[in-house]
Amino acid sequence: MYSRRNFVTMATGVATLCSHAADVNGVRISNMTYSFRDLPLEEAIKAQVAVGIGYCELDHGHLERALGFRRNVEGREELRRWRLTQGLEAYRSARKLFEQGGLPLRGLIYSVRDDFTDEEIERGFQFARALGVGVMTGSSTVSAVRRVVPFAESYKIPYGVHNHSNMSKP
Repeated sequence: MYSRRNFVTMATGVATLCSHAADVNGVRISNMTYSFRDLPLEEAIKAQVAVGIGYCELDHGHLERALGFRRNVEGREELRRWRLTQGLEAYRSARKLFEQGGLPLRGLIYSVRDDFTDEEIERGFQFARALGVGVMTGSSTVSAVRRVVPFAESYKIPYGVHNHSNMSKP
C-alpha cells in the first residue's frame, strides 16, 4: 500500500520518462482534482503537472472542503448560501490557478444530491461556465439526475454520471 505522497513521488519518475506529455501513445492522460484532495488546489495543480497529467477535471469538493463548513444541517445551509452568493467568484479564481499552473481544465465534477435546491443545481452549470469548461460530471443519485436534465439542456452542457454501488439501495 502506498500513500498519496509516495505515489506522487513514484509517478513523477514515470512522468519524466513520458516527457510530461499530455498524450502518451495517443492516450490522453487526465485526472480529477479529487485524487489530490489532501493538497490545496494550487499545490494539487502543481502535483498533477509534475506527474504528467495533461488535462484535469475540477472536483467542486476541492473548493468547498477548504471552506471548512461543518458537516451538519447548519453547515449544509452555510454551504448552500456560499454557492449561491460567493461561489461564482471562487470558480473564476480557480480557473486562473489552472491557467497559471499550465494545466488545461476540461470539466467540472459537481455531484448533485437529493437535497440540492434547483438554484444550487443551476449554479453548478454557472460554475462550469465560469471555469470555461463544456462538460460536467458527478456522482449523483438517479432521482437527483432527473432534476439536472433540464438545466443541462438549457445550458447545453452535458452531465455525465458515475455511481457507486449500493446493492441494498440501488
